Amino acid sequence: MEGQTIQLVSYEGTVFTVPISILDVSEPLKESPDYESQIHLEPLEIDDEPLRLILTYLEHHEFKPLNLASCHLNSGDLVSHLYDTWDAEFVEGIEIESLLKLLLASQRLDIKTLTEIICMKIAITLRLKDKETLSEEYKENLVPISEHEAWLQEEYFWARGINFNIIQN
Repeated sequence: MEGQTIQLVSYEGTVFTVPISILDVSEPLKESPDYESQIHLEPLEIDDEPLRLILTYLEHHEFKPLNLASCHLNSGDLVSHLYDTWDAEFVEGIEIESLLKLLLASQRLDIKTLTEIICMKIAITLRLKDKETLSEEYKENLVPISEHEAWLQEEYFWARGINFNIIQN
């Protein structure tokens, strides 16, 4: 298998030639029906930019599956939570919008370690900001609470009147 390659075709149609060992780190790629020659990523909607970033990450780790040790985010420094400082520097250098696209792509390809690192980065970023700053930065994405409550009441009408205090283990 050494030296063998496979082609990944992004959602945008760009062809990336990569070592076949990529199949060892991504179950969805391994299960692809046409993995003998080309794997088309259109169904997963993975664009060029996130795919390029995923391949950079995997190339750094020699296309080998990795495991992250579980940890509590007790500091605002991502480097202190990772074995490889390159991983922290890699995600730190990515703009938030691209980072979110990368998160979706890594999740769709089931690249668990990269997904976890990105989630850690986002959690640390959010943790370091106060409520007012977050509200200001994400104002256009927030649904007013009254609208959200109205939606919840309409969607889960059956739950009205349930006394959750009596439901205990």
